[in-house]
Amino acid sequence: MESLQQRIEFLARRFPHGFYTTHELAERFHRGEIVHFQSAAERDETTKIASDMAKERAEKLSARRGGRDTFEPEDMSFADVTAAERKKLGAEMVKGEYPLPQKHNIPFLNQVQTSLWNNETYQARDAMRFMEKVQSLLPANARAQAQGQDRNPR
Repeated sequence: MESLQQRIEFLARRFPHGFYTTHELAERFHRGEIVHFQSAAERDETTKIASDMAKERAEKLSARRGGRDTFEPEDMSFADVTAAERKKLGAEMVKGEYPLPQKHNIPFLNQVQTSLWNNETYQARDAMRFMEKVQSLLPANARAQAQGQDRNPR
């Protein structure tokens, strides 16, 4: 069982006994990739370099427009993580707790939903579109039942 530290280092492509310069880390940080810092000093130096990169990029974009438009450099500071976000991240990344799929009134749709959840090639948005398409192909009375409506009220 790998520890949380090992999982974070794997996601940040920080391998044991590997060495990355602060400039390499700053490039990855500037691109929006996951970066794991070994110390506060490394973090401070990396964010300073990333801020300089953002300023250079903004200047290049402004120069490319001929001075007509000015671009502001991207903010390279860290956003605070709320307690709710920290709890959700820990539940998903460490404990493996994920939200349950939506239940439908028709068992067939539950099977399709489960298959989509187990298929890694479908992202959440694509799975939602697929389910909408499947539901639109159902006959009108089955579609009403799937949406939880009673077609013939008594």
